[in-house]
Order: sequence, then C-alpha cells, then structure tokens
Amino acid sequence: MSPACQRAPPPASGPGFRGFPVEWGLPLCLAPAVRARRCLLLAATALPGVGPPVAATSPPEALLPSLRWEHRLVVYQVDDGETAKAVRRAAADHEEVLAERRILFLPLHPGKTDRADPPPLHRSLSGAERDEVRERWEIAREGTVFLLVGLDGTVKDRRESLPDWEAWAERIDRMPMRRRELREGEGA
Repeated sequence: MSPACQRAPPPASGPGFRGFPVEWGLPLCLAPAVRARRCLLLAATALPGVGPPVAATSPPEALLPSLRWEHRLVVYQVDDGETAKAVRRAAADHEEVLAERRILFLPLHPGKTDRADPPPLHRSLSGAERDEVRERWEIAREGTVFLLVGLDGTVKDRRESLPDWEAWAERIDRMPMRRRELREGEGA
C-alpha cells in the first residue's frame, strides 16, 4: 500500500462533521476529498436561499401529497383560449378512458378552472400551488407546456404543444404500474 493511502490516525482533538471525526479511519488519500466536500456542504448551507439541488422531476411532496400514487397528472399551461378549450373538450370526450387510467388535469393558468365546478377530471390549484408546481418542474410563467407525470411523481413526457392523447394513453398502458393495474383488474 502506498504511504498516501495508509489509514489516517485518529484526529488529535474535536469532533468532525455531525459529531464524527471525518478523517477517522479513512485512507489518507481520501481525507482531502472528504474535507473539500465538507467545506462545500457547509458553505452551501450558510448562504441564504441556497440548499441542496432538487431534481427537475422530483414530485412536489409538500404540495400535493394526496395525489401522489393516486393519480397520473397532466400538468398544463396554455397561452390561448382555443388550446384550453381543446384540452377541456378532450377531457370531456375521453373522460371514461382517462378516468380508468387515473388521470387528473392540473391547469397552471388561472381562469375558468378556478371555479367551484371545474371541467371533468380537472383540479383547481391555488396561486401558491401553481408556483410550487412551476418551480418543481421548471415551467416558465409564459408559453404552452404539457407534462405527463406518473403515479410516482416523475415527469414521463414534456410537450410544448397539444399532445397526442392516444399516444399518451398507449404510453401509460406500457408503464409497469399500469400493467400491474391491468393484471390485477383481470384477476378480480
């Protein structure tokens, strides 16, 4: 073993990161990397508004916990009224097929879906909920975007225009959880 990769002796004094001596028992060649990582972590947490990175596809745990594992989501934002009407029309025309796949539409634009009786398979979002969804899935405030989000809360597809609903239904039917739902449904 090279001298640089020998075991480090116990530190002379004081606890390390989280009360444990960081270099304790690590090969000496790894100790500088551990110290550098610790410094970066401490520096990042000391800055206001800075924390560990969040994946763009991570589910909004605090925002919509009741929807995770219960619904596949179509999160959408549109710039024009005609596209919004087309989405509501598709939801109404294919309500049974979409409901069978546990799809719920979440519009990010305020408007008619904020009323007490939203269109079929739609759920209204508050302004704070819309902001959280935009932040989690990196959606700009302007423009048209459609996200297909799986039961696990990860983005399965992202479109900048009206999606092909039949292709999305086929894609959902190929997902492992949907295949299990179909198998369990046949056995019942």
